[in-house]
Amino acid sequence: MGPTPFGNLTHINLHMIELSSEHVVDLQREGISRSRGDRLSPTRRLLALNWLIIIAVGIFITSAMWSPGLLWGDSAWFDLTRVVEFNAAIRSGDLFPVWSPDFYHGYGSPLFQFYSPLVYFLVEVPLLAGVDFASALKLTLTILLIGSGLTMYQFVSANMSRWAATFAAILYMIAPYRMIDLYSRHALAEHAAFIWPPLIVLGTQRFIIKGEPAAALTSVIATACLILTHNITALIALPVCVFTSWWLSGCRTRTQVILRTFYPVFGVGIAAFFWWPAFSARCLVRAKESLTGDYFDFHRHFVGPLQLLGLNQLTTDQMPLRIGWVHLGVAIVALAFVLNRNWRTPWSVVAVLITAGGFFMCEQISRPLWEIAPLLSYVQFPWRFLTLVALGTAMCGAAAIHRIESLKPAIVLPVFLAALLLALGACFSSYTAAEFLAADRSTGLIKPMTSDQTNAIGMSHRLIQFDQLVTPETIRLGDEHGTSKDDFLPADVQEKPTALPANLIVTESGAVRRCQRIAFNKYRVTVNMRESGSVRLEQFWFPGWNAYIDDRNVAVKSCTNSAVVCCEVPAGNHDVKFKYNGLPEHRAGALVSLASIFGLIVTLGFRTTRPSPEAEPKL
Repeated sequence: MGPTPFGNLTHINLHMIELSSEHVVDLQREGISRSRGDRLSPTRRLLALNWLIIIAVGIFITSAMWSPGLLWGDSAWFDLTRVVEFNAAIRSGDLFPVWSPDFYHGYGSPLFQFYSPLVYFLVEVPLLAGVDFASALKLTLTILLIGSGLTMYQFVSANMSRWAATFAAILYMIAPYRMIDLYSRHALAEHAAFIWPPLIVLGTQRFIIKGEPAAALTSVIATACLILTHNITALIALPVCVFTSWWLSGCRTRTQVILRTFYPVFGVGIAAFFWWPAFSARCLVRAKESLTGDYFDFHRHFVGPLQLLGLNQLTTDQMPLRIGWVHLGVAIVALAFVLNRNWRTPWSVVAVLITAGGFFMCEQISRPLWEIAPLLSYVQFPWRFLTLVALGTAMCGAAAIHRIESLKPAIVLPVFLAALLLALGACFSSYTAAEFLAADRSTGLIKPMTSDQTNAIGMSHRLIQFDQLVTPETIRLGDEHGTSKDDFLPADVQEKPTALPANLIVTESGAVRRCQRIAFNKYRVTVNMRESGSVRLEQFWFPGWNAYIDDRNVAVKSCTNSAVVCCEVPAGNHDVKFKYNGLPEHRAGALVSLASIFGLIVTLGFRTTRPSPEAEPKL
C-alpha cells in the first residue's frame, strides 16, 4: 500500500486507528446525509451542538457581570481610563495611538507604546457602534471568554473526538485562575490572551504534518496577536506552544520538521513594529524599577502547594489561587495514563508536562530559574503561570473523555454531561460573586457595590453612566496615569506636575498670539518674540516630538524639572508647530515587520506540499 496523506499506515498506532475510524464513520454519515438531500450532515450538526454548548456555558458563567455599573476588579479603573483615552484618540483620527495627552494632569504618557494595544482595538468595536464604556468592556470580556473556548475546541477536535474537545473548551473557560482574571483582577489584556495559544499550537502542528499554508498563517497570525494582546503571556506561553506543536507532531528532528516548528518566529517578527520600540526604549521610562520592584518583586508572590491544591484557605493578595478540584482530578487521570504504558500517548504526556510546569513555576522551588532568566522578573507574579495550568488541565480533560469514548462510546454523553455539571458546580462561587463600581445620582458617590445594590439604583434611575463621569477632561483633572504606579512616566521627569498647566504654550521672551490644537497630538501657535528664547509645550518630552518654526524642522529638547517639550525660537513673529510622531525605533520595528511578512510569503511560496511520513503524530 502506498503512503497515505498521513504517511505509511504501518506507523499509525491503535489510538490513531480509533481516531481514523471515527472520521471514516463521520464521512460515511455525511455522504449518506447528502445523498438524502439533508442540508446539514450529522457531523456538522454535532459541530453546531458542541459550539452551542460552549457558547451557552460562556454566557452562563459571564451572566453575573451584567448588572448595572462597571464590573469591578483590581485593574478595572485603569482599564476604563485607558479605554476612554484610546477611544478619544481613535475618534480624533489617530488610528494607532502612541501618545496619550491626558494622563498626568494633561502632560501625557507613552502608555500604548509599551502596553500591548490589541485588546483596546477590540473594545473599540462596540464603542464605535454606540455601546457605553461599561457595557463595551463587559461585552468584550464575554466574547473573549467564548472565543477562547472555541479556539480550544478547534485545537482539540483536530486531534481527538468532538466531545473531548467540548469538555476541554469548558475546562479552559472555567479554570479558577481565569475566573480570578475576570471577576477579581479585571485583567482585560491577560484575559484576552487566552484565545491565541490553542491557535498557535493547532496551526503549527497542522503545518508540520501537512504543510498547509493556511495552517502556517494561522500559527503566525496568532503568535503576532498574542504579543500584541499581552506581552507577559507571550513570554510565558509562546515557548510552550512551540514545544507542544513539535511534540504532538511526532518529536522528529528532520530539518524540515524543525523549520516548520519554529514558523511562529515569523509572527514574532510581524509584531516587531510594537515590541521592538517597547523593548529598546525601556530605559526611557521608569518601567524596570516600577514594574519589578517593591510590591511587584516576584520574590513576594510565590504560592504554596497547599494553596494551589485548595487545601489552604490563606490567599495571596486576597485571591483564592488554586488549580480547582475538577481540573486537578483530570490532571491526576492524565498522569495515570502517562504511568500506564498501554494508555500513554504523546497528548497525555505533554498535557501533564504543561500542567506540572505551570505548577512548578508558581512554587518557591523555581526561584533559581526566576533569578537566572532576566526577563522573567517582568512577569511579576509567579502565579501567572497558572495560565499554563489552565491550558494543561484542559488538555488533560480532553484525554480523559477521549479515552472513555474510545472504550465505551455509548456512555460518553452521560459522562460528559456529569463532568460538565461537576465542573460548573465546583467553580460556582467564582463566577457568581461579581462586584461593581457604580455612581449614585442621589449621593454623588462612586463606590463598589453588589449586584443587588446596582440593580436597585438602576431601577430607580439614579445610576450615572460612566460615559458622563470619565472623559479625557476628567482624566486630566483626576491625575490619572493609566497604571497603578509610574510605569511609563518618562525617565527625565524629576518633578511630577501636581495640577493642570495654566497655559498649554508658554514663552518667557515674547507673547502667544494664538494657540490651537489641530490634531490629537499636534499643536499650532503664533508667537511674537521680543528676543530669541524658548517656547514650551506643556507636555512631557519624549523621543518622537518634533517642532517646526515657519514649517522648518528644528531641534526639540526637554526643559524644567518636569521635562516638558521646548524649542528655541528667534526674535520676531513666527508660526510654531509641535507634533508627536512616535518613537524613532518604530521605523526599525516596522522594517522588521515588513521583512517578516516578505519572508513568510517567500517561504510559503516555496513550501513542500507533501507531508513528511516521519512527522506522523501518534496521539
